Amino acid sequence: MSSLARAFGGRIVTIFVGVDRVKFTIHENLISESSPFFKAAFRGEFGERNGVLELPDDDPDAFELFVGWLYGKAQSKSYTIADGPIDWDIEAMTFLNLYILSKKYFNEDLSNNAIDLAYEYFDYFSDLDRKDQLEYLRHVVDNTLPGDSMRSLLVFVISVDLFQEHSEEFKRDSLSKIKAAVETSPQCVAMLLPQILSFDWDYRNGMDRPHCKSKCFYHQHETTTPCDDDD
Repeated sequence: MSSLARAFGGRIVTIFVGVDRVKFTIHENLISESSPFFKAAFRGEFGERNGVLELPDDDPDAFELFVGWLYGKAQSKSYTIADGPIDWDIEAMTFLNLYILSKKYFNEDLSNNAIDLAYEYFDYFSDLDRKDQLEYLRHVVDNTLPGDSMRSLLVFVISVDLFQEHSEEFKRDSLSKIKAAVETSPQCVAMLLPQILSFDWDYRNGMDRPHCKSKCFYHQHETTTPCDDDD
């Protein structure tokens, strides 16, 4: 039996996601092979024999991206989320929740896909999201472990914005946000300050702005194929 036939064979299971119990139906073989969590949930000794699973703590929008990615990967191993009909006007928090979901369910390939989405999103839409960036970092810090790759990416993105911005309005807003962050999440500020201080402050006199490292710098490749050198 081909891998595609195997993925699309067997029973269909139902997963309710989020507090509003958004309903997803998916091939059991497909989702069980994506994560040890789902394999145990549907096939383990104490699995959901009726084929119904509740995930009240997950984000339905992020889970929808996950399901679309699973079906795309089943048909092409090189498929990425960006290959699908993705709406780039989607809220940035959805990409971050997709990453958090990938870490929760131990899917390294999905984690790297989510890193790529966040990398491209913040590179293109950074001006639109400055006011929310500290909240994004706080959310990721609250849901990941120290040393996490998404933490590192967000720290760089936010630090560059703080470093290069000249407008008085943004400076005032930033100071207000940083003050609030010190009070509510001192860990975030402790992560930002070393990055900001590492920049060449002669930039303001004409030096090049700090450049982000490649996407693959933020990837993990314990179970996935390493990126090409130019990724």
